[in-house]
Amino acid sequence: MVLWLLMAIYGTKQAAMAFWQELSKYMQHMGYKRSGTDPCLYFKWTTFELIVWLSWIDNCMVWGHDKVVIKESKEFTSQFDCDEVGEVKEYVGCKIDHNKEE
Repeated sequence: MVLWLLMAIYGTKQAAMAFWQELSKYMQHMGYKRSGTDPCLYFKWTTFELIVWLSWIDNCMVWGHDKVVIKESKEFTSQFDCDEVGEVKEYVGCKIDHNKEE
């Protein structure tokens, strides 16, 4: 699932850092850990599986089991003004295939 943020503080030099700090605080509050190698990658283990969030500028992507992704996305959208724009099909020139059978 891809989420697109609707509101940001565009036009200032501090906008990106201010948003990233707010996002980082929120993700830690929700129990996510930030990756040591990529500061835009957050992950959390639930009872059944791993949930992964990736944020890049004003886009966020989340991976995991459908029910968990829906629950986590609803919590996220209650905090941040954003729209769900569907499943990711391509990212940084790489095509992404979805396997819903497993």
